[in-house]
Amino acid sequence: MNYLTILPHELIRSVILHLPINKHLRSVALSSKLLFGDAILNDLTLARLHVQSLISPSVSMWEYLDDNGIKYNEWKSLPFNYKCAVYSLILAEPVWLLNGNTSHTDFHAMFHEPWRVPEEVSLQIIKTLVGVMDITSQKDRALRVAVMLGYTSTVEFLLSIEKVNPRVANEFCIITAILNNSTDIVGLLLNCDKIDLSYLSYDPFLIVCQRCNVDIVKLFLASGKVDPCAGNSSCIVSANSNDASVDVLRALLEDGRANPAGNNNRALLMALSFPTQNKEFAKVLLADPRVDPNRAIPAVVLLGWTDLLELLLKHERVDPSQVGSEAVIEAIQSGGSMNCVRLLLADSRVDPSQNDNEALLTAVQSQNKDVLGLLLRDSRVRTTESLERAVGIAKNMGDVDMVVFLSQMIEELNQKEM
Repeated sequence: MNYLTILPHELIRSVILHLPINKHLRSVALSSKLLFGDAILNDLTLARLHVQSLISPSVSMWEYLDDNGIKYNEWKSLPFNYKCAVYSLILAEPVWLLNGNTSHTDFHAMFHEPWRVPEEVSLQIIKTLVGVMDITSQKDRALRVAVMLGYTSTVEFLLSIEKVNPRVANEFCIITAILNNSTDIVGLLLNCDKIDLSYLSYDPFLIVCQRCNVDIVKLFLASGKVDPCAGNSSCIVSANSNDASVDVLRALLEDGRANPAGNNNRALLMALSFPTQNKEFAKVLLADPRVDPNRAIPAVVLLGWTDLLELLLKHERVDPSQVGSEAVIEAIQSGGSMNCVRLLLADSRVDPSQNDNEALLTAVQSQNKDVLGLLLRDSRVRTTESLERAVGIAKNMGDVDMVVFLSQMIEELNQKEM
């Protein structure tokens, strides 16, 4: 036993190099501390040599890791030195191509998830490797993987290294952090002087607004690196994506730079159109004095949003005389909300006789007696000339009931005029 404890150092290294790399390495080190413990647990150079020697017969390092199951729990069970050794190769190895395509499945060793460890371990690994390898290998893969895994402390450490150039992976890092809702990492990237958003091929701020993470939106607005007015304030339109978007809209409006009426009130019209309709979003927009509320009336009627129409008709900047009749006609043609039609026709500013009583004639053509009854209560509509035209349309349609109904209205009107 005493003899075994004083084996030559080179012989100990040779024995270790023939051991398989798996979860049992730690057991070997702990069961024979005097022989193998220090070499397995503390000699990073030996660990890297060990990994490289076993990988060399394989087509690639990725294939070796895949074939030997060194990922997920098996990877986590390796001694720290071996985690560092494997990870140093992961960061430096060229992309693994399968049939000419890069695979990104959960089962592929190149996918980032197999290398997830507690964040503090990740940081410890990276700090260890900074002194033994080029940590910026493969276009700052270390930074990109840290961003993908959401390791804030690791990202912060890497950004502090002068040689690390996040601009190389600029687009990938910021977009990935946004899509993962990694608020802290987005903040780190935005505060990094090396990050230049103008370098990107498309505007990440629009993606932020679409994702509806208010905290990240506020970070972008405060960074000084985005212009909410870009694209005629298209960020307002981008924000209209789901219920959470109302909070994003409020943040944009509180910032004050974006114009909610940009692109000819496009944001409002989209909030009132299928399939992007969003009543709460529309309400917030309509409260802004820059938005033209009159543009909303026809769309609100078509959507049947009675409560919003009531608000619009009470709005001090709304003049339904310009679009009210048009909205009634569209509602008739589409079988829209009768309650909305009633609200419009009850407003004295709406003249349903506009365009030669088009609303009345449309109601006859649509055989909509409910709307017809509402229209005929208005003296501006109920004229002998308009009723006679309506009778002619009903006759051409062969609608006997409508002809009788309208003829009775004409007779009643003539009697009142006598």
